[in-house]
Amino acid sequence: MTDIPPPPMPVSTEAVRAKAQEVVDAARDAMKRQFAGMAKEVEKRQPELLGDIPLRFDAFNYGLPESMDTMITSVEYATVELNQDNLGMEQVKGAVEEWQGNAADAFFEKFTMPFPQIAANHLNSLIALSTAIRSSQGIIYSARQSVINIGDQTITALNAIKQKKKTSWQEKLLIVAGVVAAVAAAVMPVYGAAALTAAKLAKEAENVHKLAKAALVFSLGSQATTLLRVGTEQPVIEGGSVFKILESMDRAIDKTWDEVSAESTHLENLVKGDMSKLNPEAMLPGCATVLAEAIDADDLEVSFAQPPKDD
Repeated sequence: MTDIPPPPMPVSTEAVRAKAQEVVDAARDAMKRQFAGMAKEVEKRQPELLGDIPLRFDAFNYGLPESMDTMITSVEYATVELNQDNLGMEQVKGAVEEWQGNAADAFFEKFTMPFPQIAANHLNSLIALSTAIRSSQGIIYSARQSVINIGDQTITALNAIKQKKKTSWQEKLLIVAGVVAAVAAAVMPVYGAAALTAAKLAKEAENVHKLAKAALVFSLGSQATTLLRVGTEQPVIEGGSVFKILESMDRAIDKTWDEVSAESTHLENLVKGDMSKLNPEAMLPGCATVLAEAIDADDLEVSFAQPPKDD
């Protein structure tokens, strides 16, 4: 079994906004150094020149990933309960196997016989739902961490601006703008004492691995002064002037946003595919209708916290 990376650490909206403010402060100070003697003008025009930066960062504060913890706990609880029901049904089979007559035959045909398939379908739907919620949460937290890392690299570039002259600094800070282990952060639910059979565990491991393969794993790390060859397609934070640095920051943020949107859409399609494989006929009363509506819903992506689309 392929090792699945651990889920990303929670990243708060406050942390994202604080990093945006740090970028604003660093850009303002760099302008004062670069345009010596115009400090008052820089202060006066700060809202005009730098006002969009907090908005660019705050766009990554979509969704409510913190509330997903409660959802995950509920799904895991339901999974454990369903496994316990399966064990209980085995005991029922043993208790009624000596029953005879029309009532016994009807009970066996309409309840005892179909129950394992019904339970299996519900169990698979819970597994898909738990994986989807965890993956969606991972996408959001990883996107926030990604934009924070972009902010850190931008601040490093801004701090390199020299006083009273344009810097000759030619090093470019490599920013691979992506979602860090987004879908790959999906982990298997905890089942407790009522463990699944080896076959079902293997099936789930296969599903999680499929999600992991779908992830785009990038490193937003320590290569703060990596020299890039001319013509590279990867977004970079460039030295030279405050505005050039901020423009390259915007490109890195745009690439990150594109990756987040792509991963969210991919996750949505994977979930729809998994749900469509379930057997609606082997559902408890009413569940087949709910499942069909979920599969056909045009706005299903909202359930999985897809980034808001531009107007």
